[in-house]
Amino acid sequence: MRPVILVVEDEPALREILSDMLERFDYDARLAGTAADAYALAAAERPNAILLDINLPDATGTQTLDELRVLRPDVPIIIVTANADEGLARETLTRGAFDYVFKPFDMDRIGQVLEAALDSRSR
Repeated sequence: MRPVILVVEDEPALREILSDMLERFDYDARLAGTAADAYALAAAERPNAILLDINLPDATGTQTLDELRVLRPDVPIIIVTANADEGLARETLTRGAFDYVFKPFDMDRIGQVLEAALDSRSR
């Protein structure tokens, strides 16, 4: 069974790019465009990891991170952001994010971070 990765990204084109990339890495993608959709999918699908955009239309990224950590405390969450603010990235790590990746996407970096996240979960 392929690992399920929940992609939380408000831009449809980027969601599709991430979905295609995850398929190439042999992951099964579930897609959400809002925090509300992310909560519902995280509850229903039991993802192995979450890629979370920090800017969503219905909640801040840190709020969404906090809620997902409560809902799925054992699931590694990787922050995806176009904002190269190191302070914000560090804040997400202190709030429980596994790691972060900056846009534009580096597919190899996302693949490496996901592999590390899934490995950490299996320990």
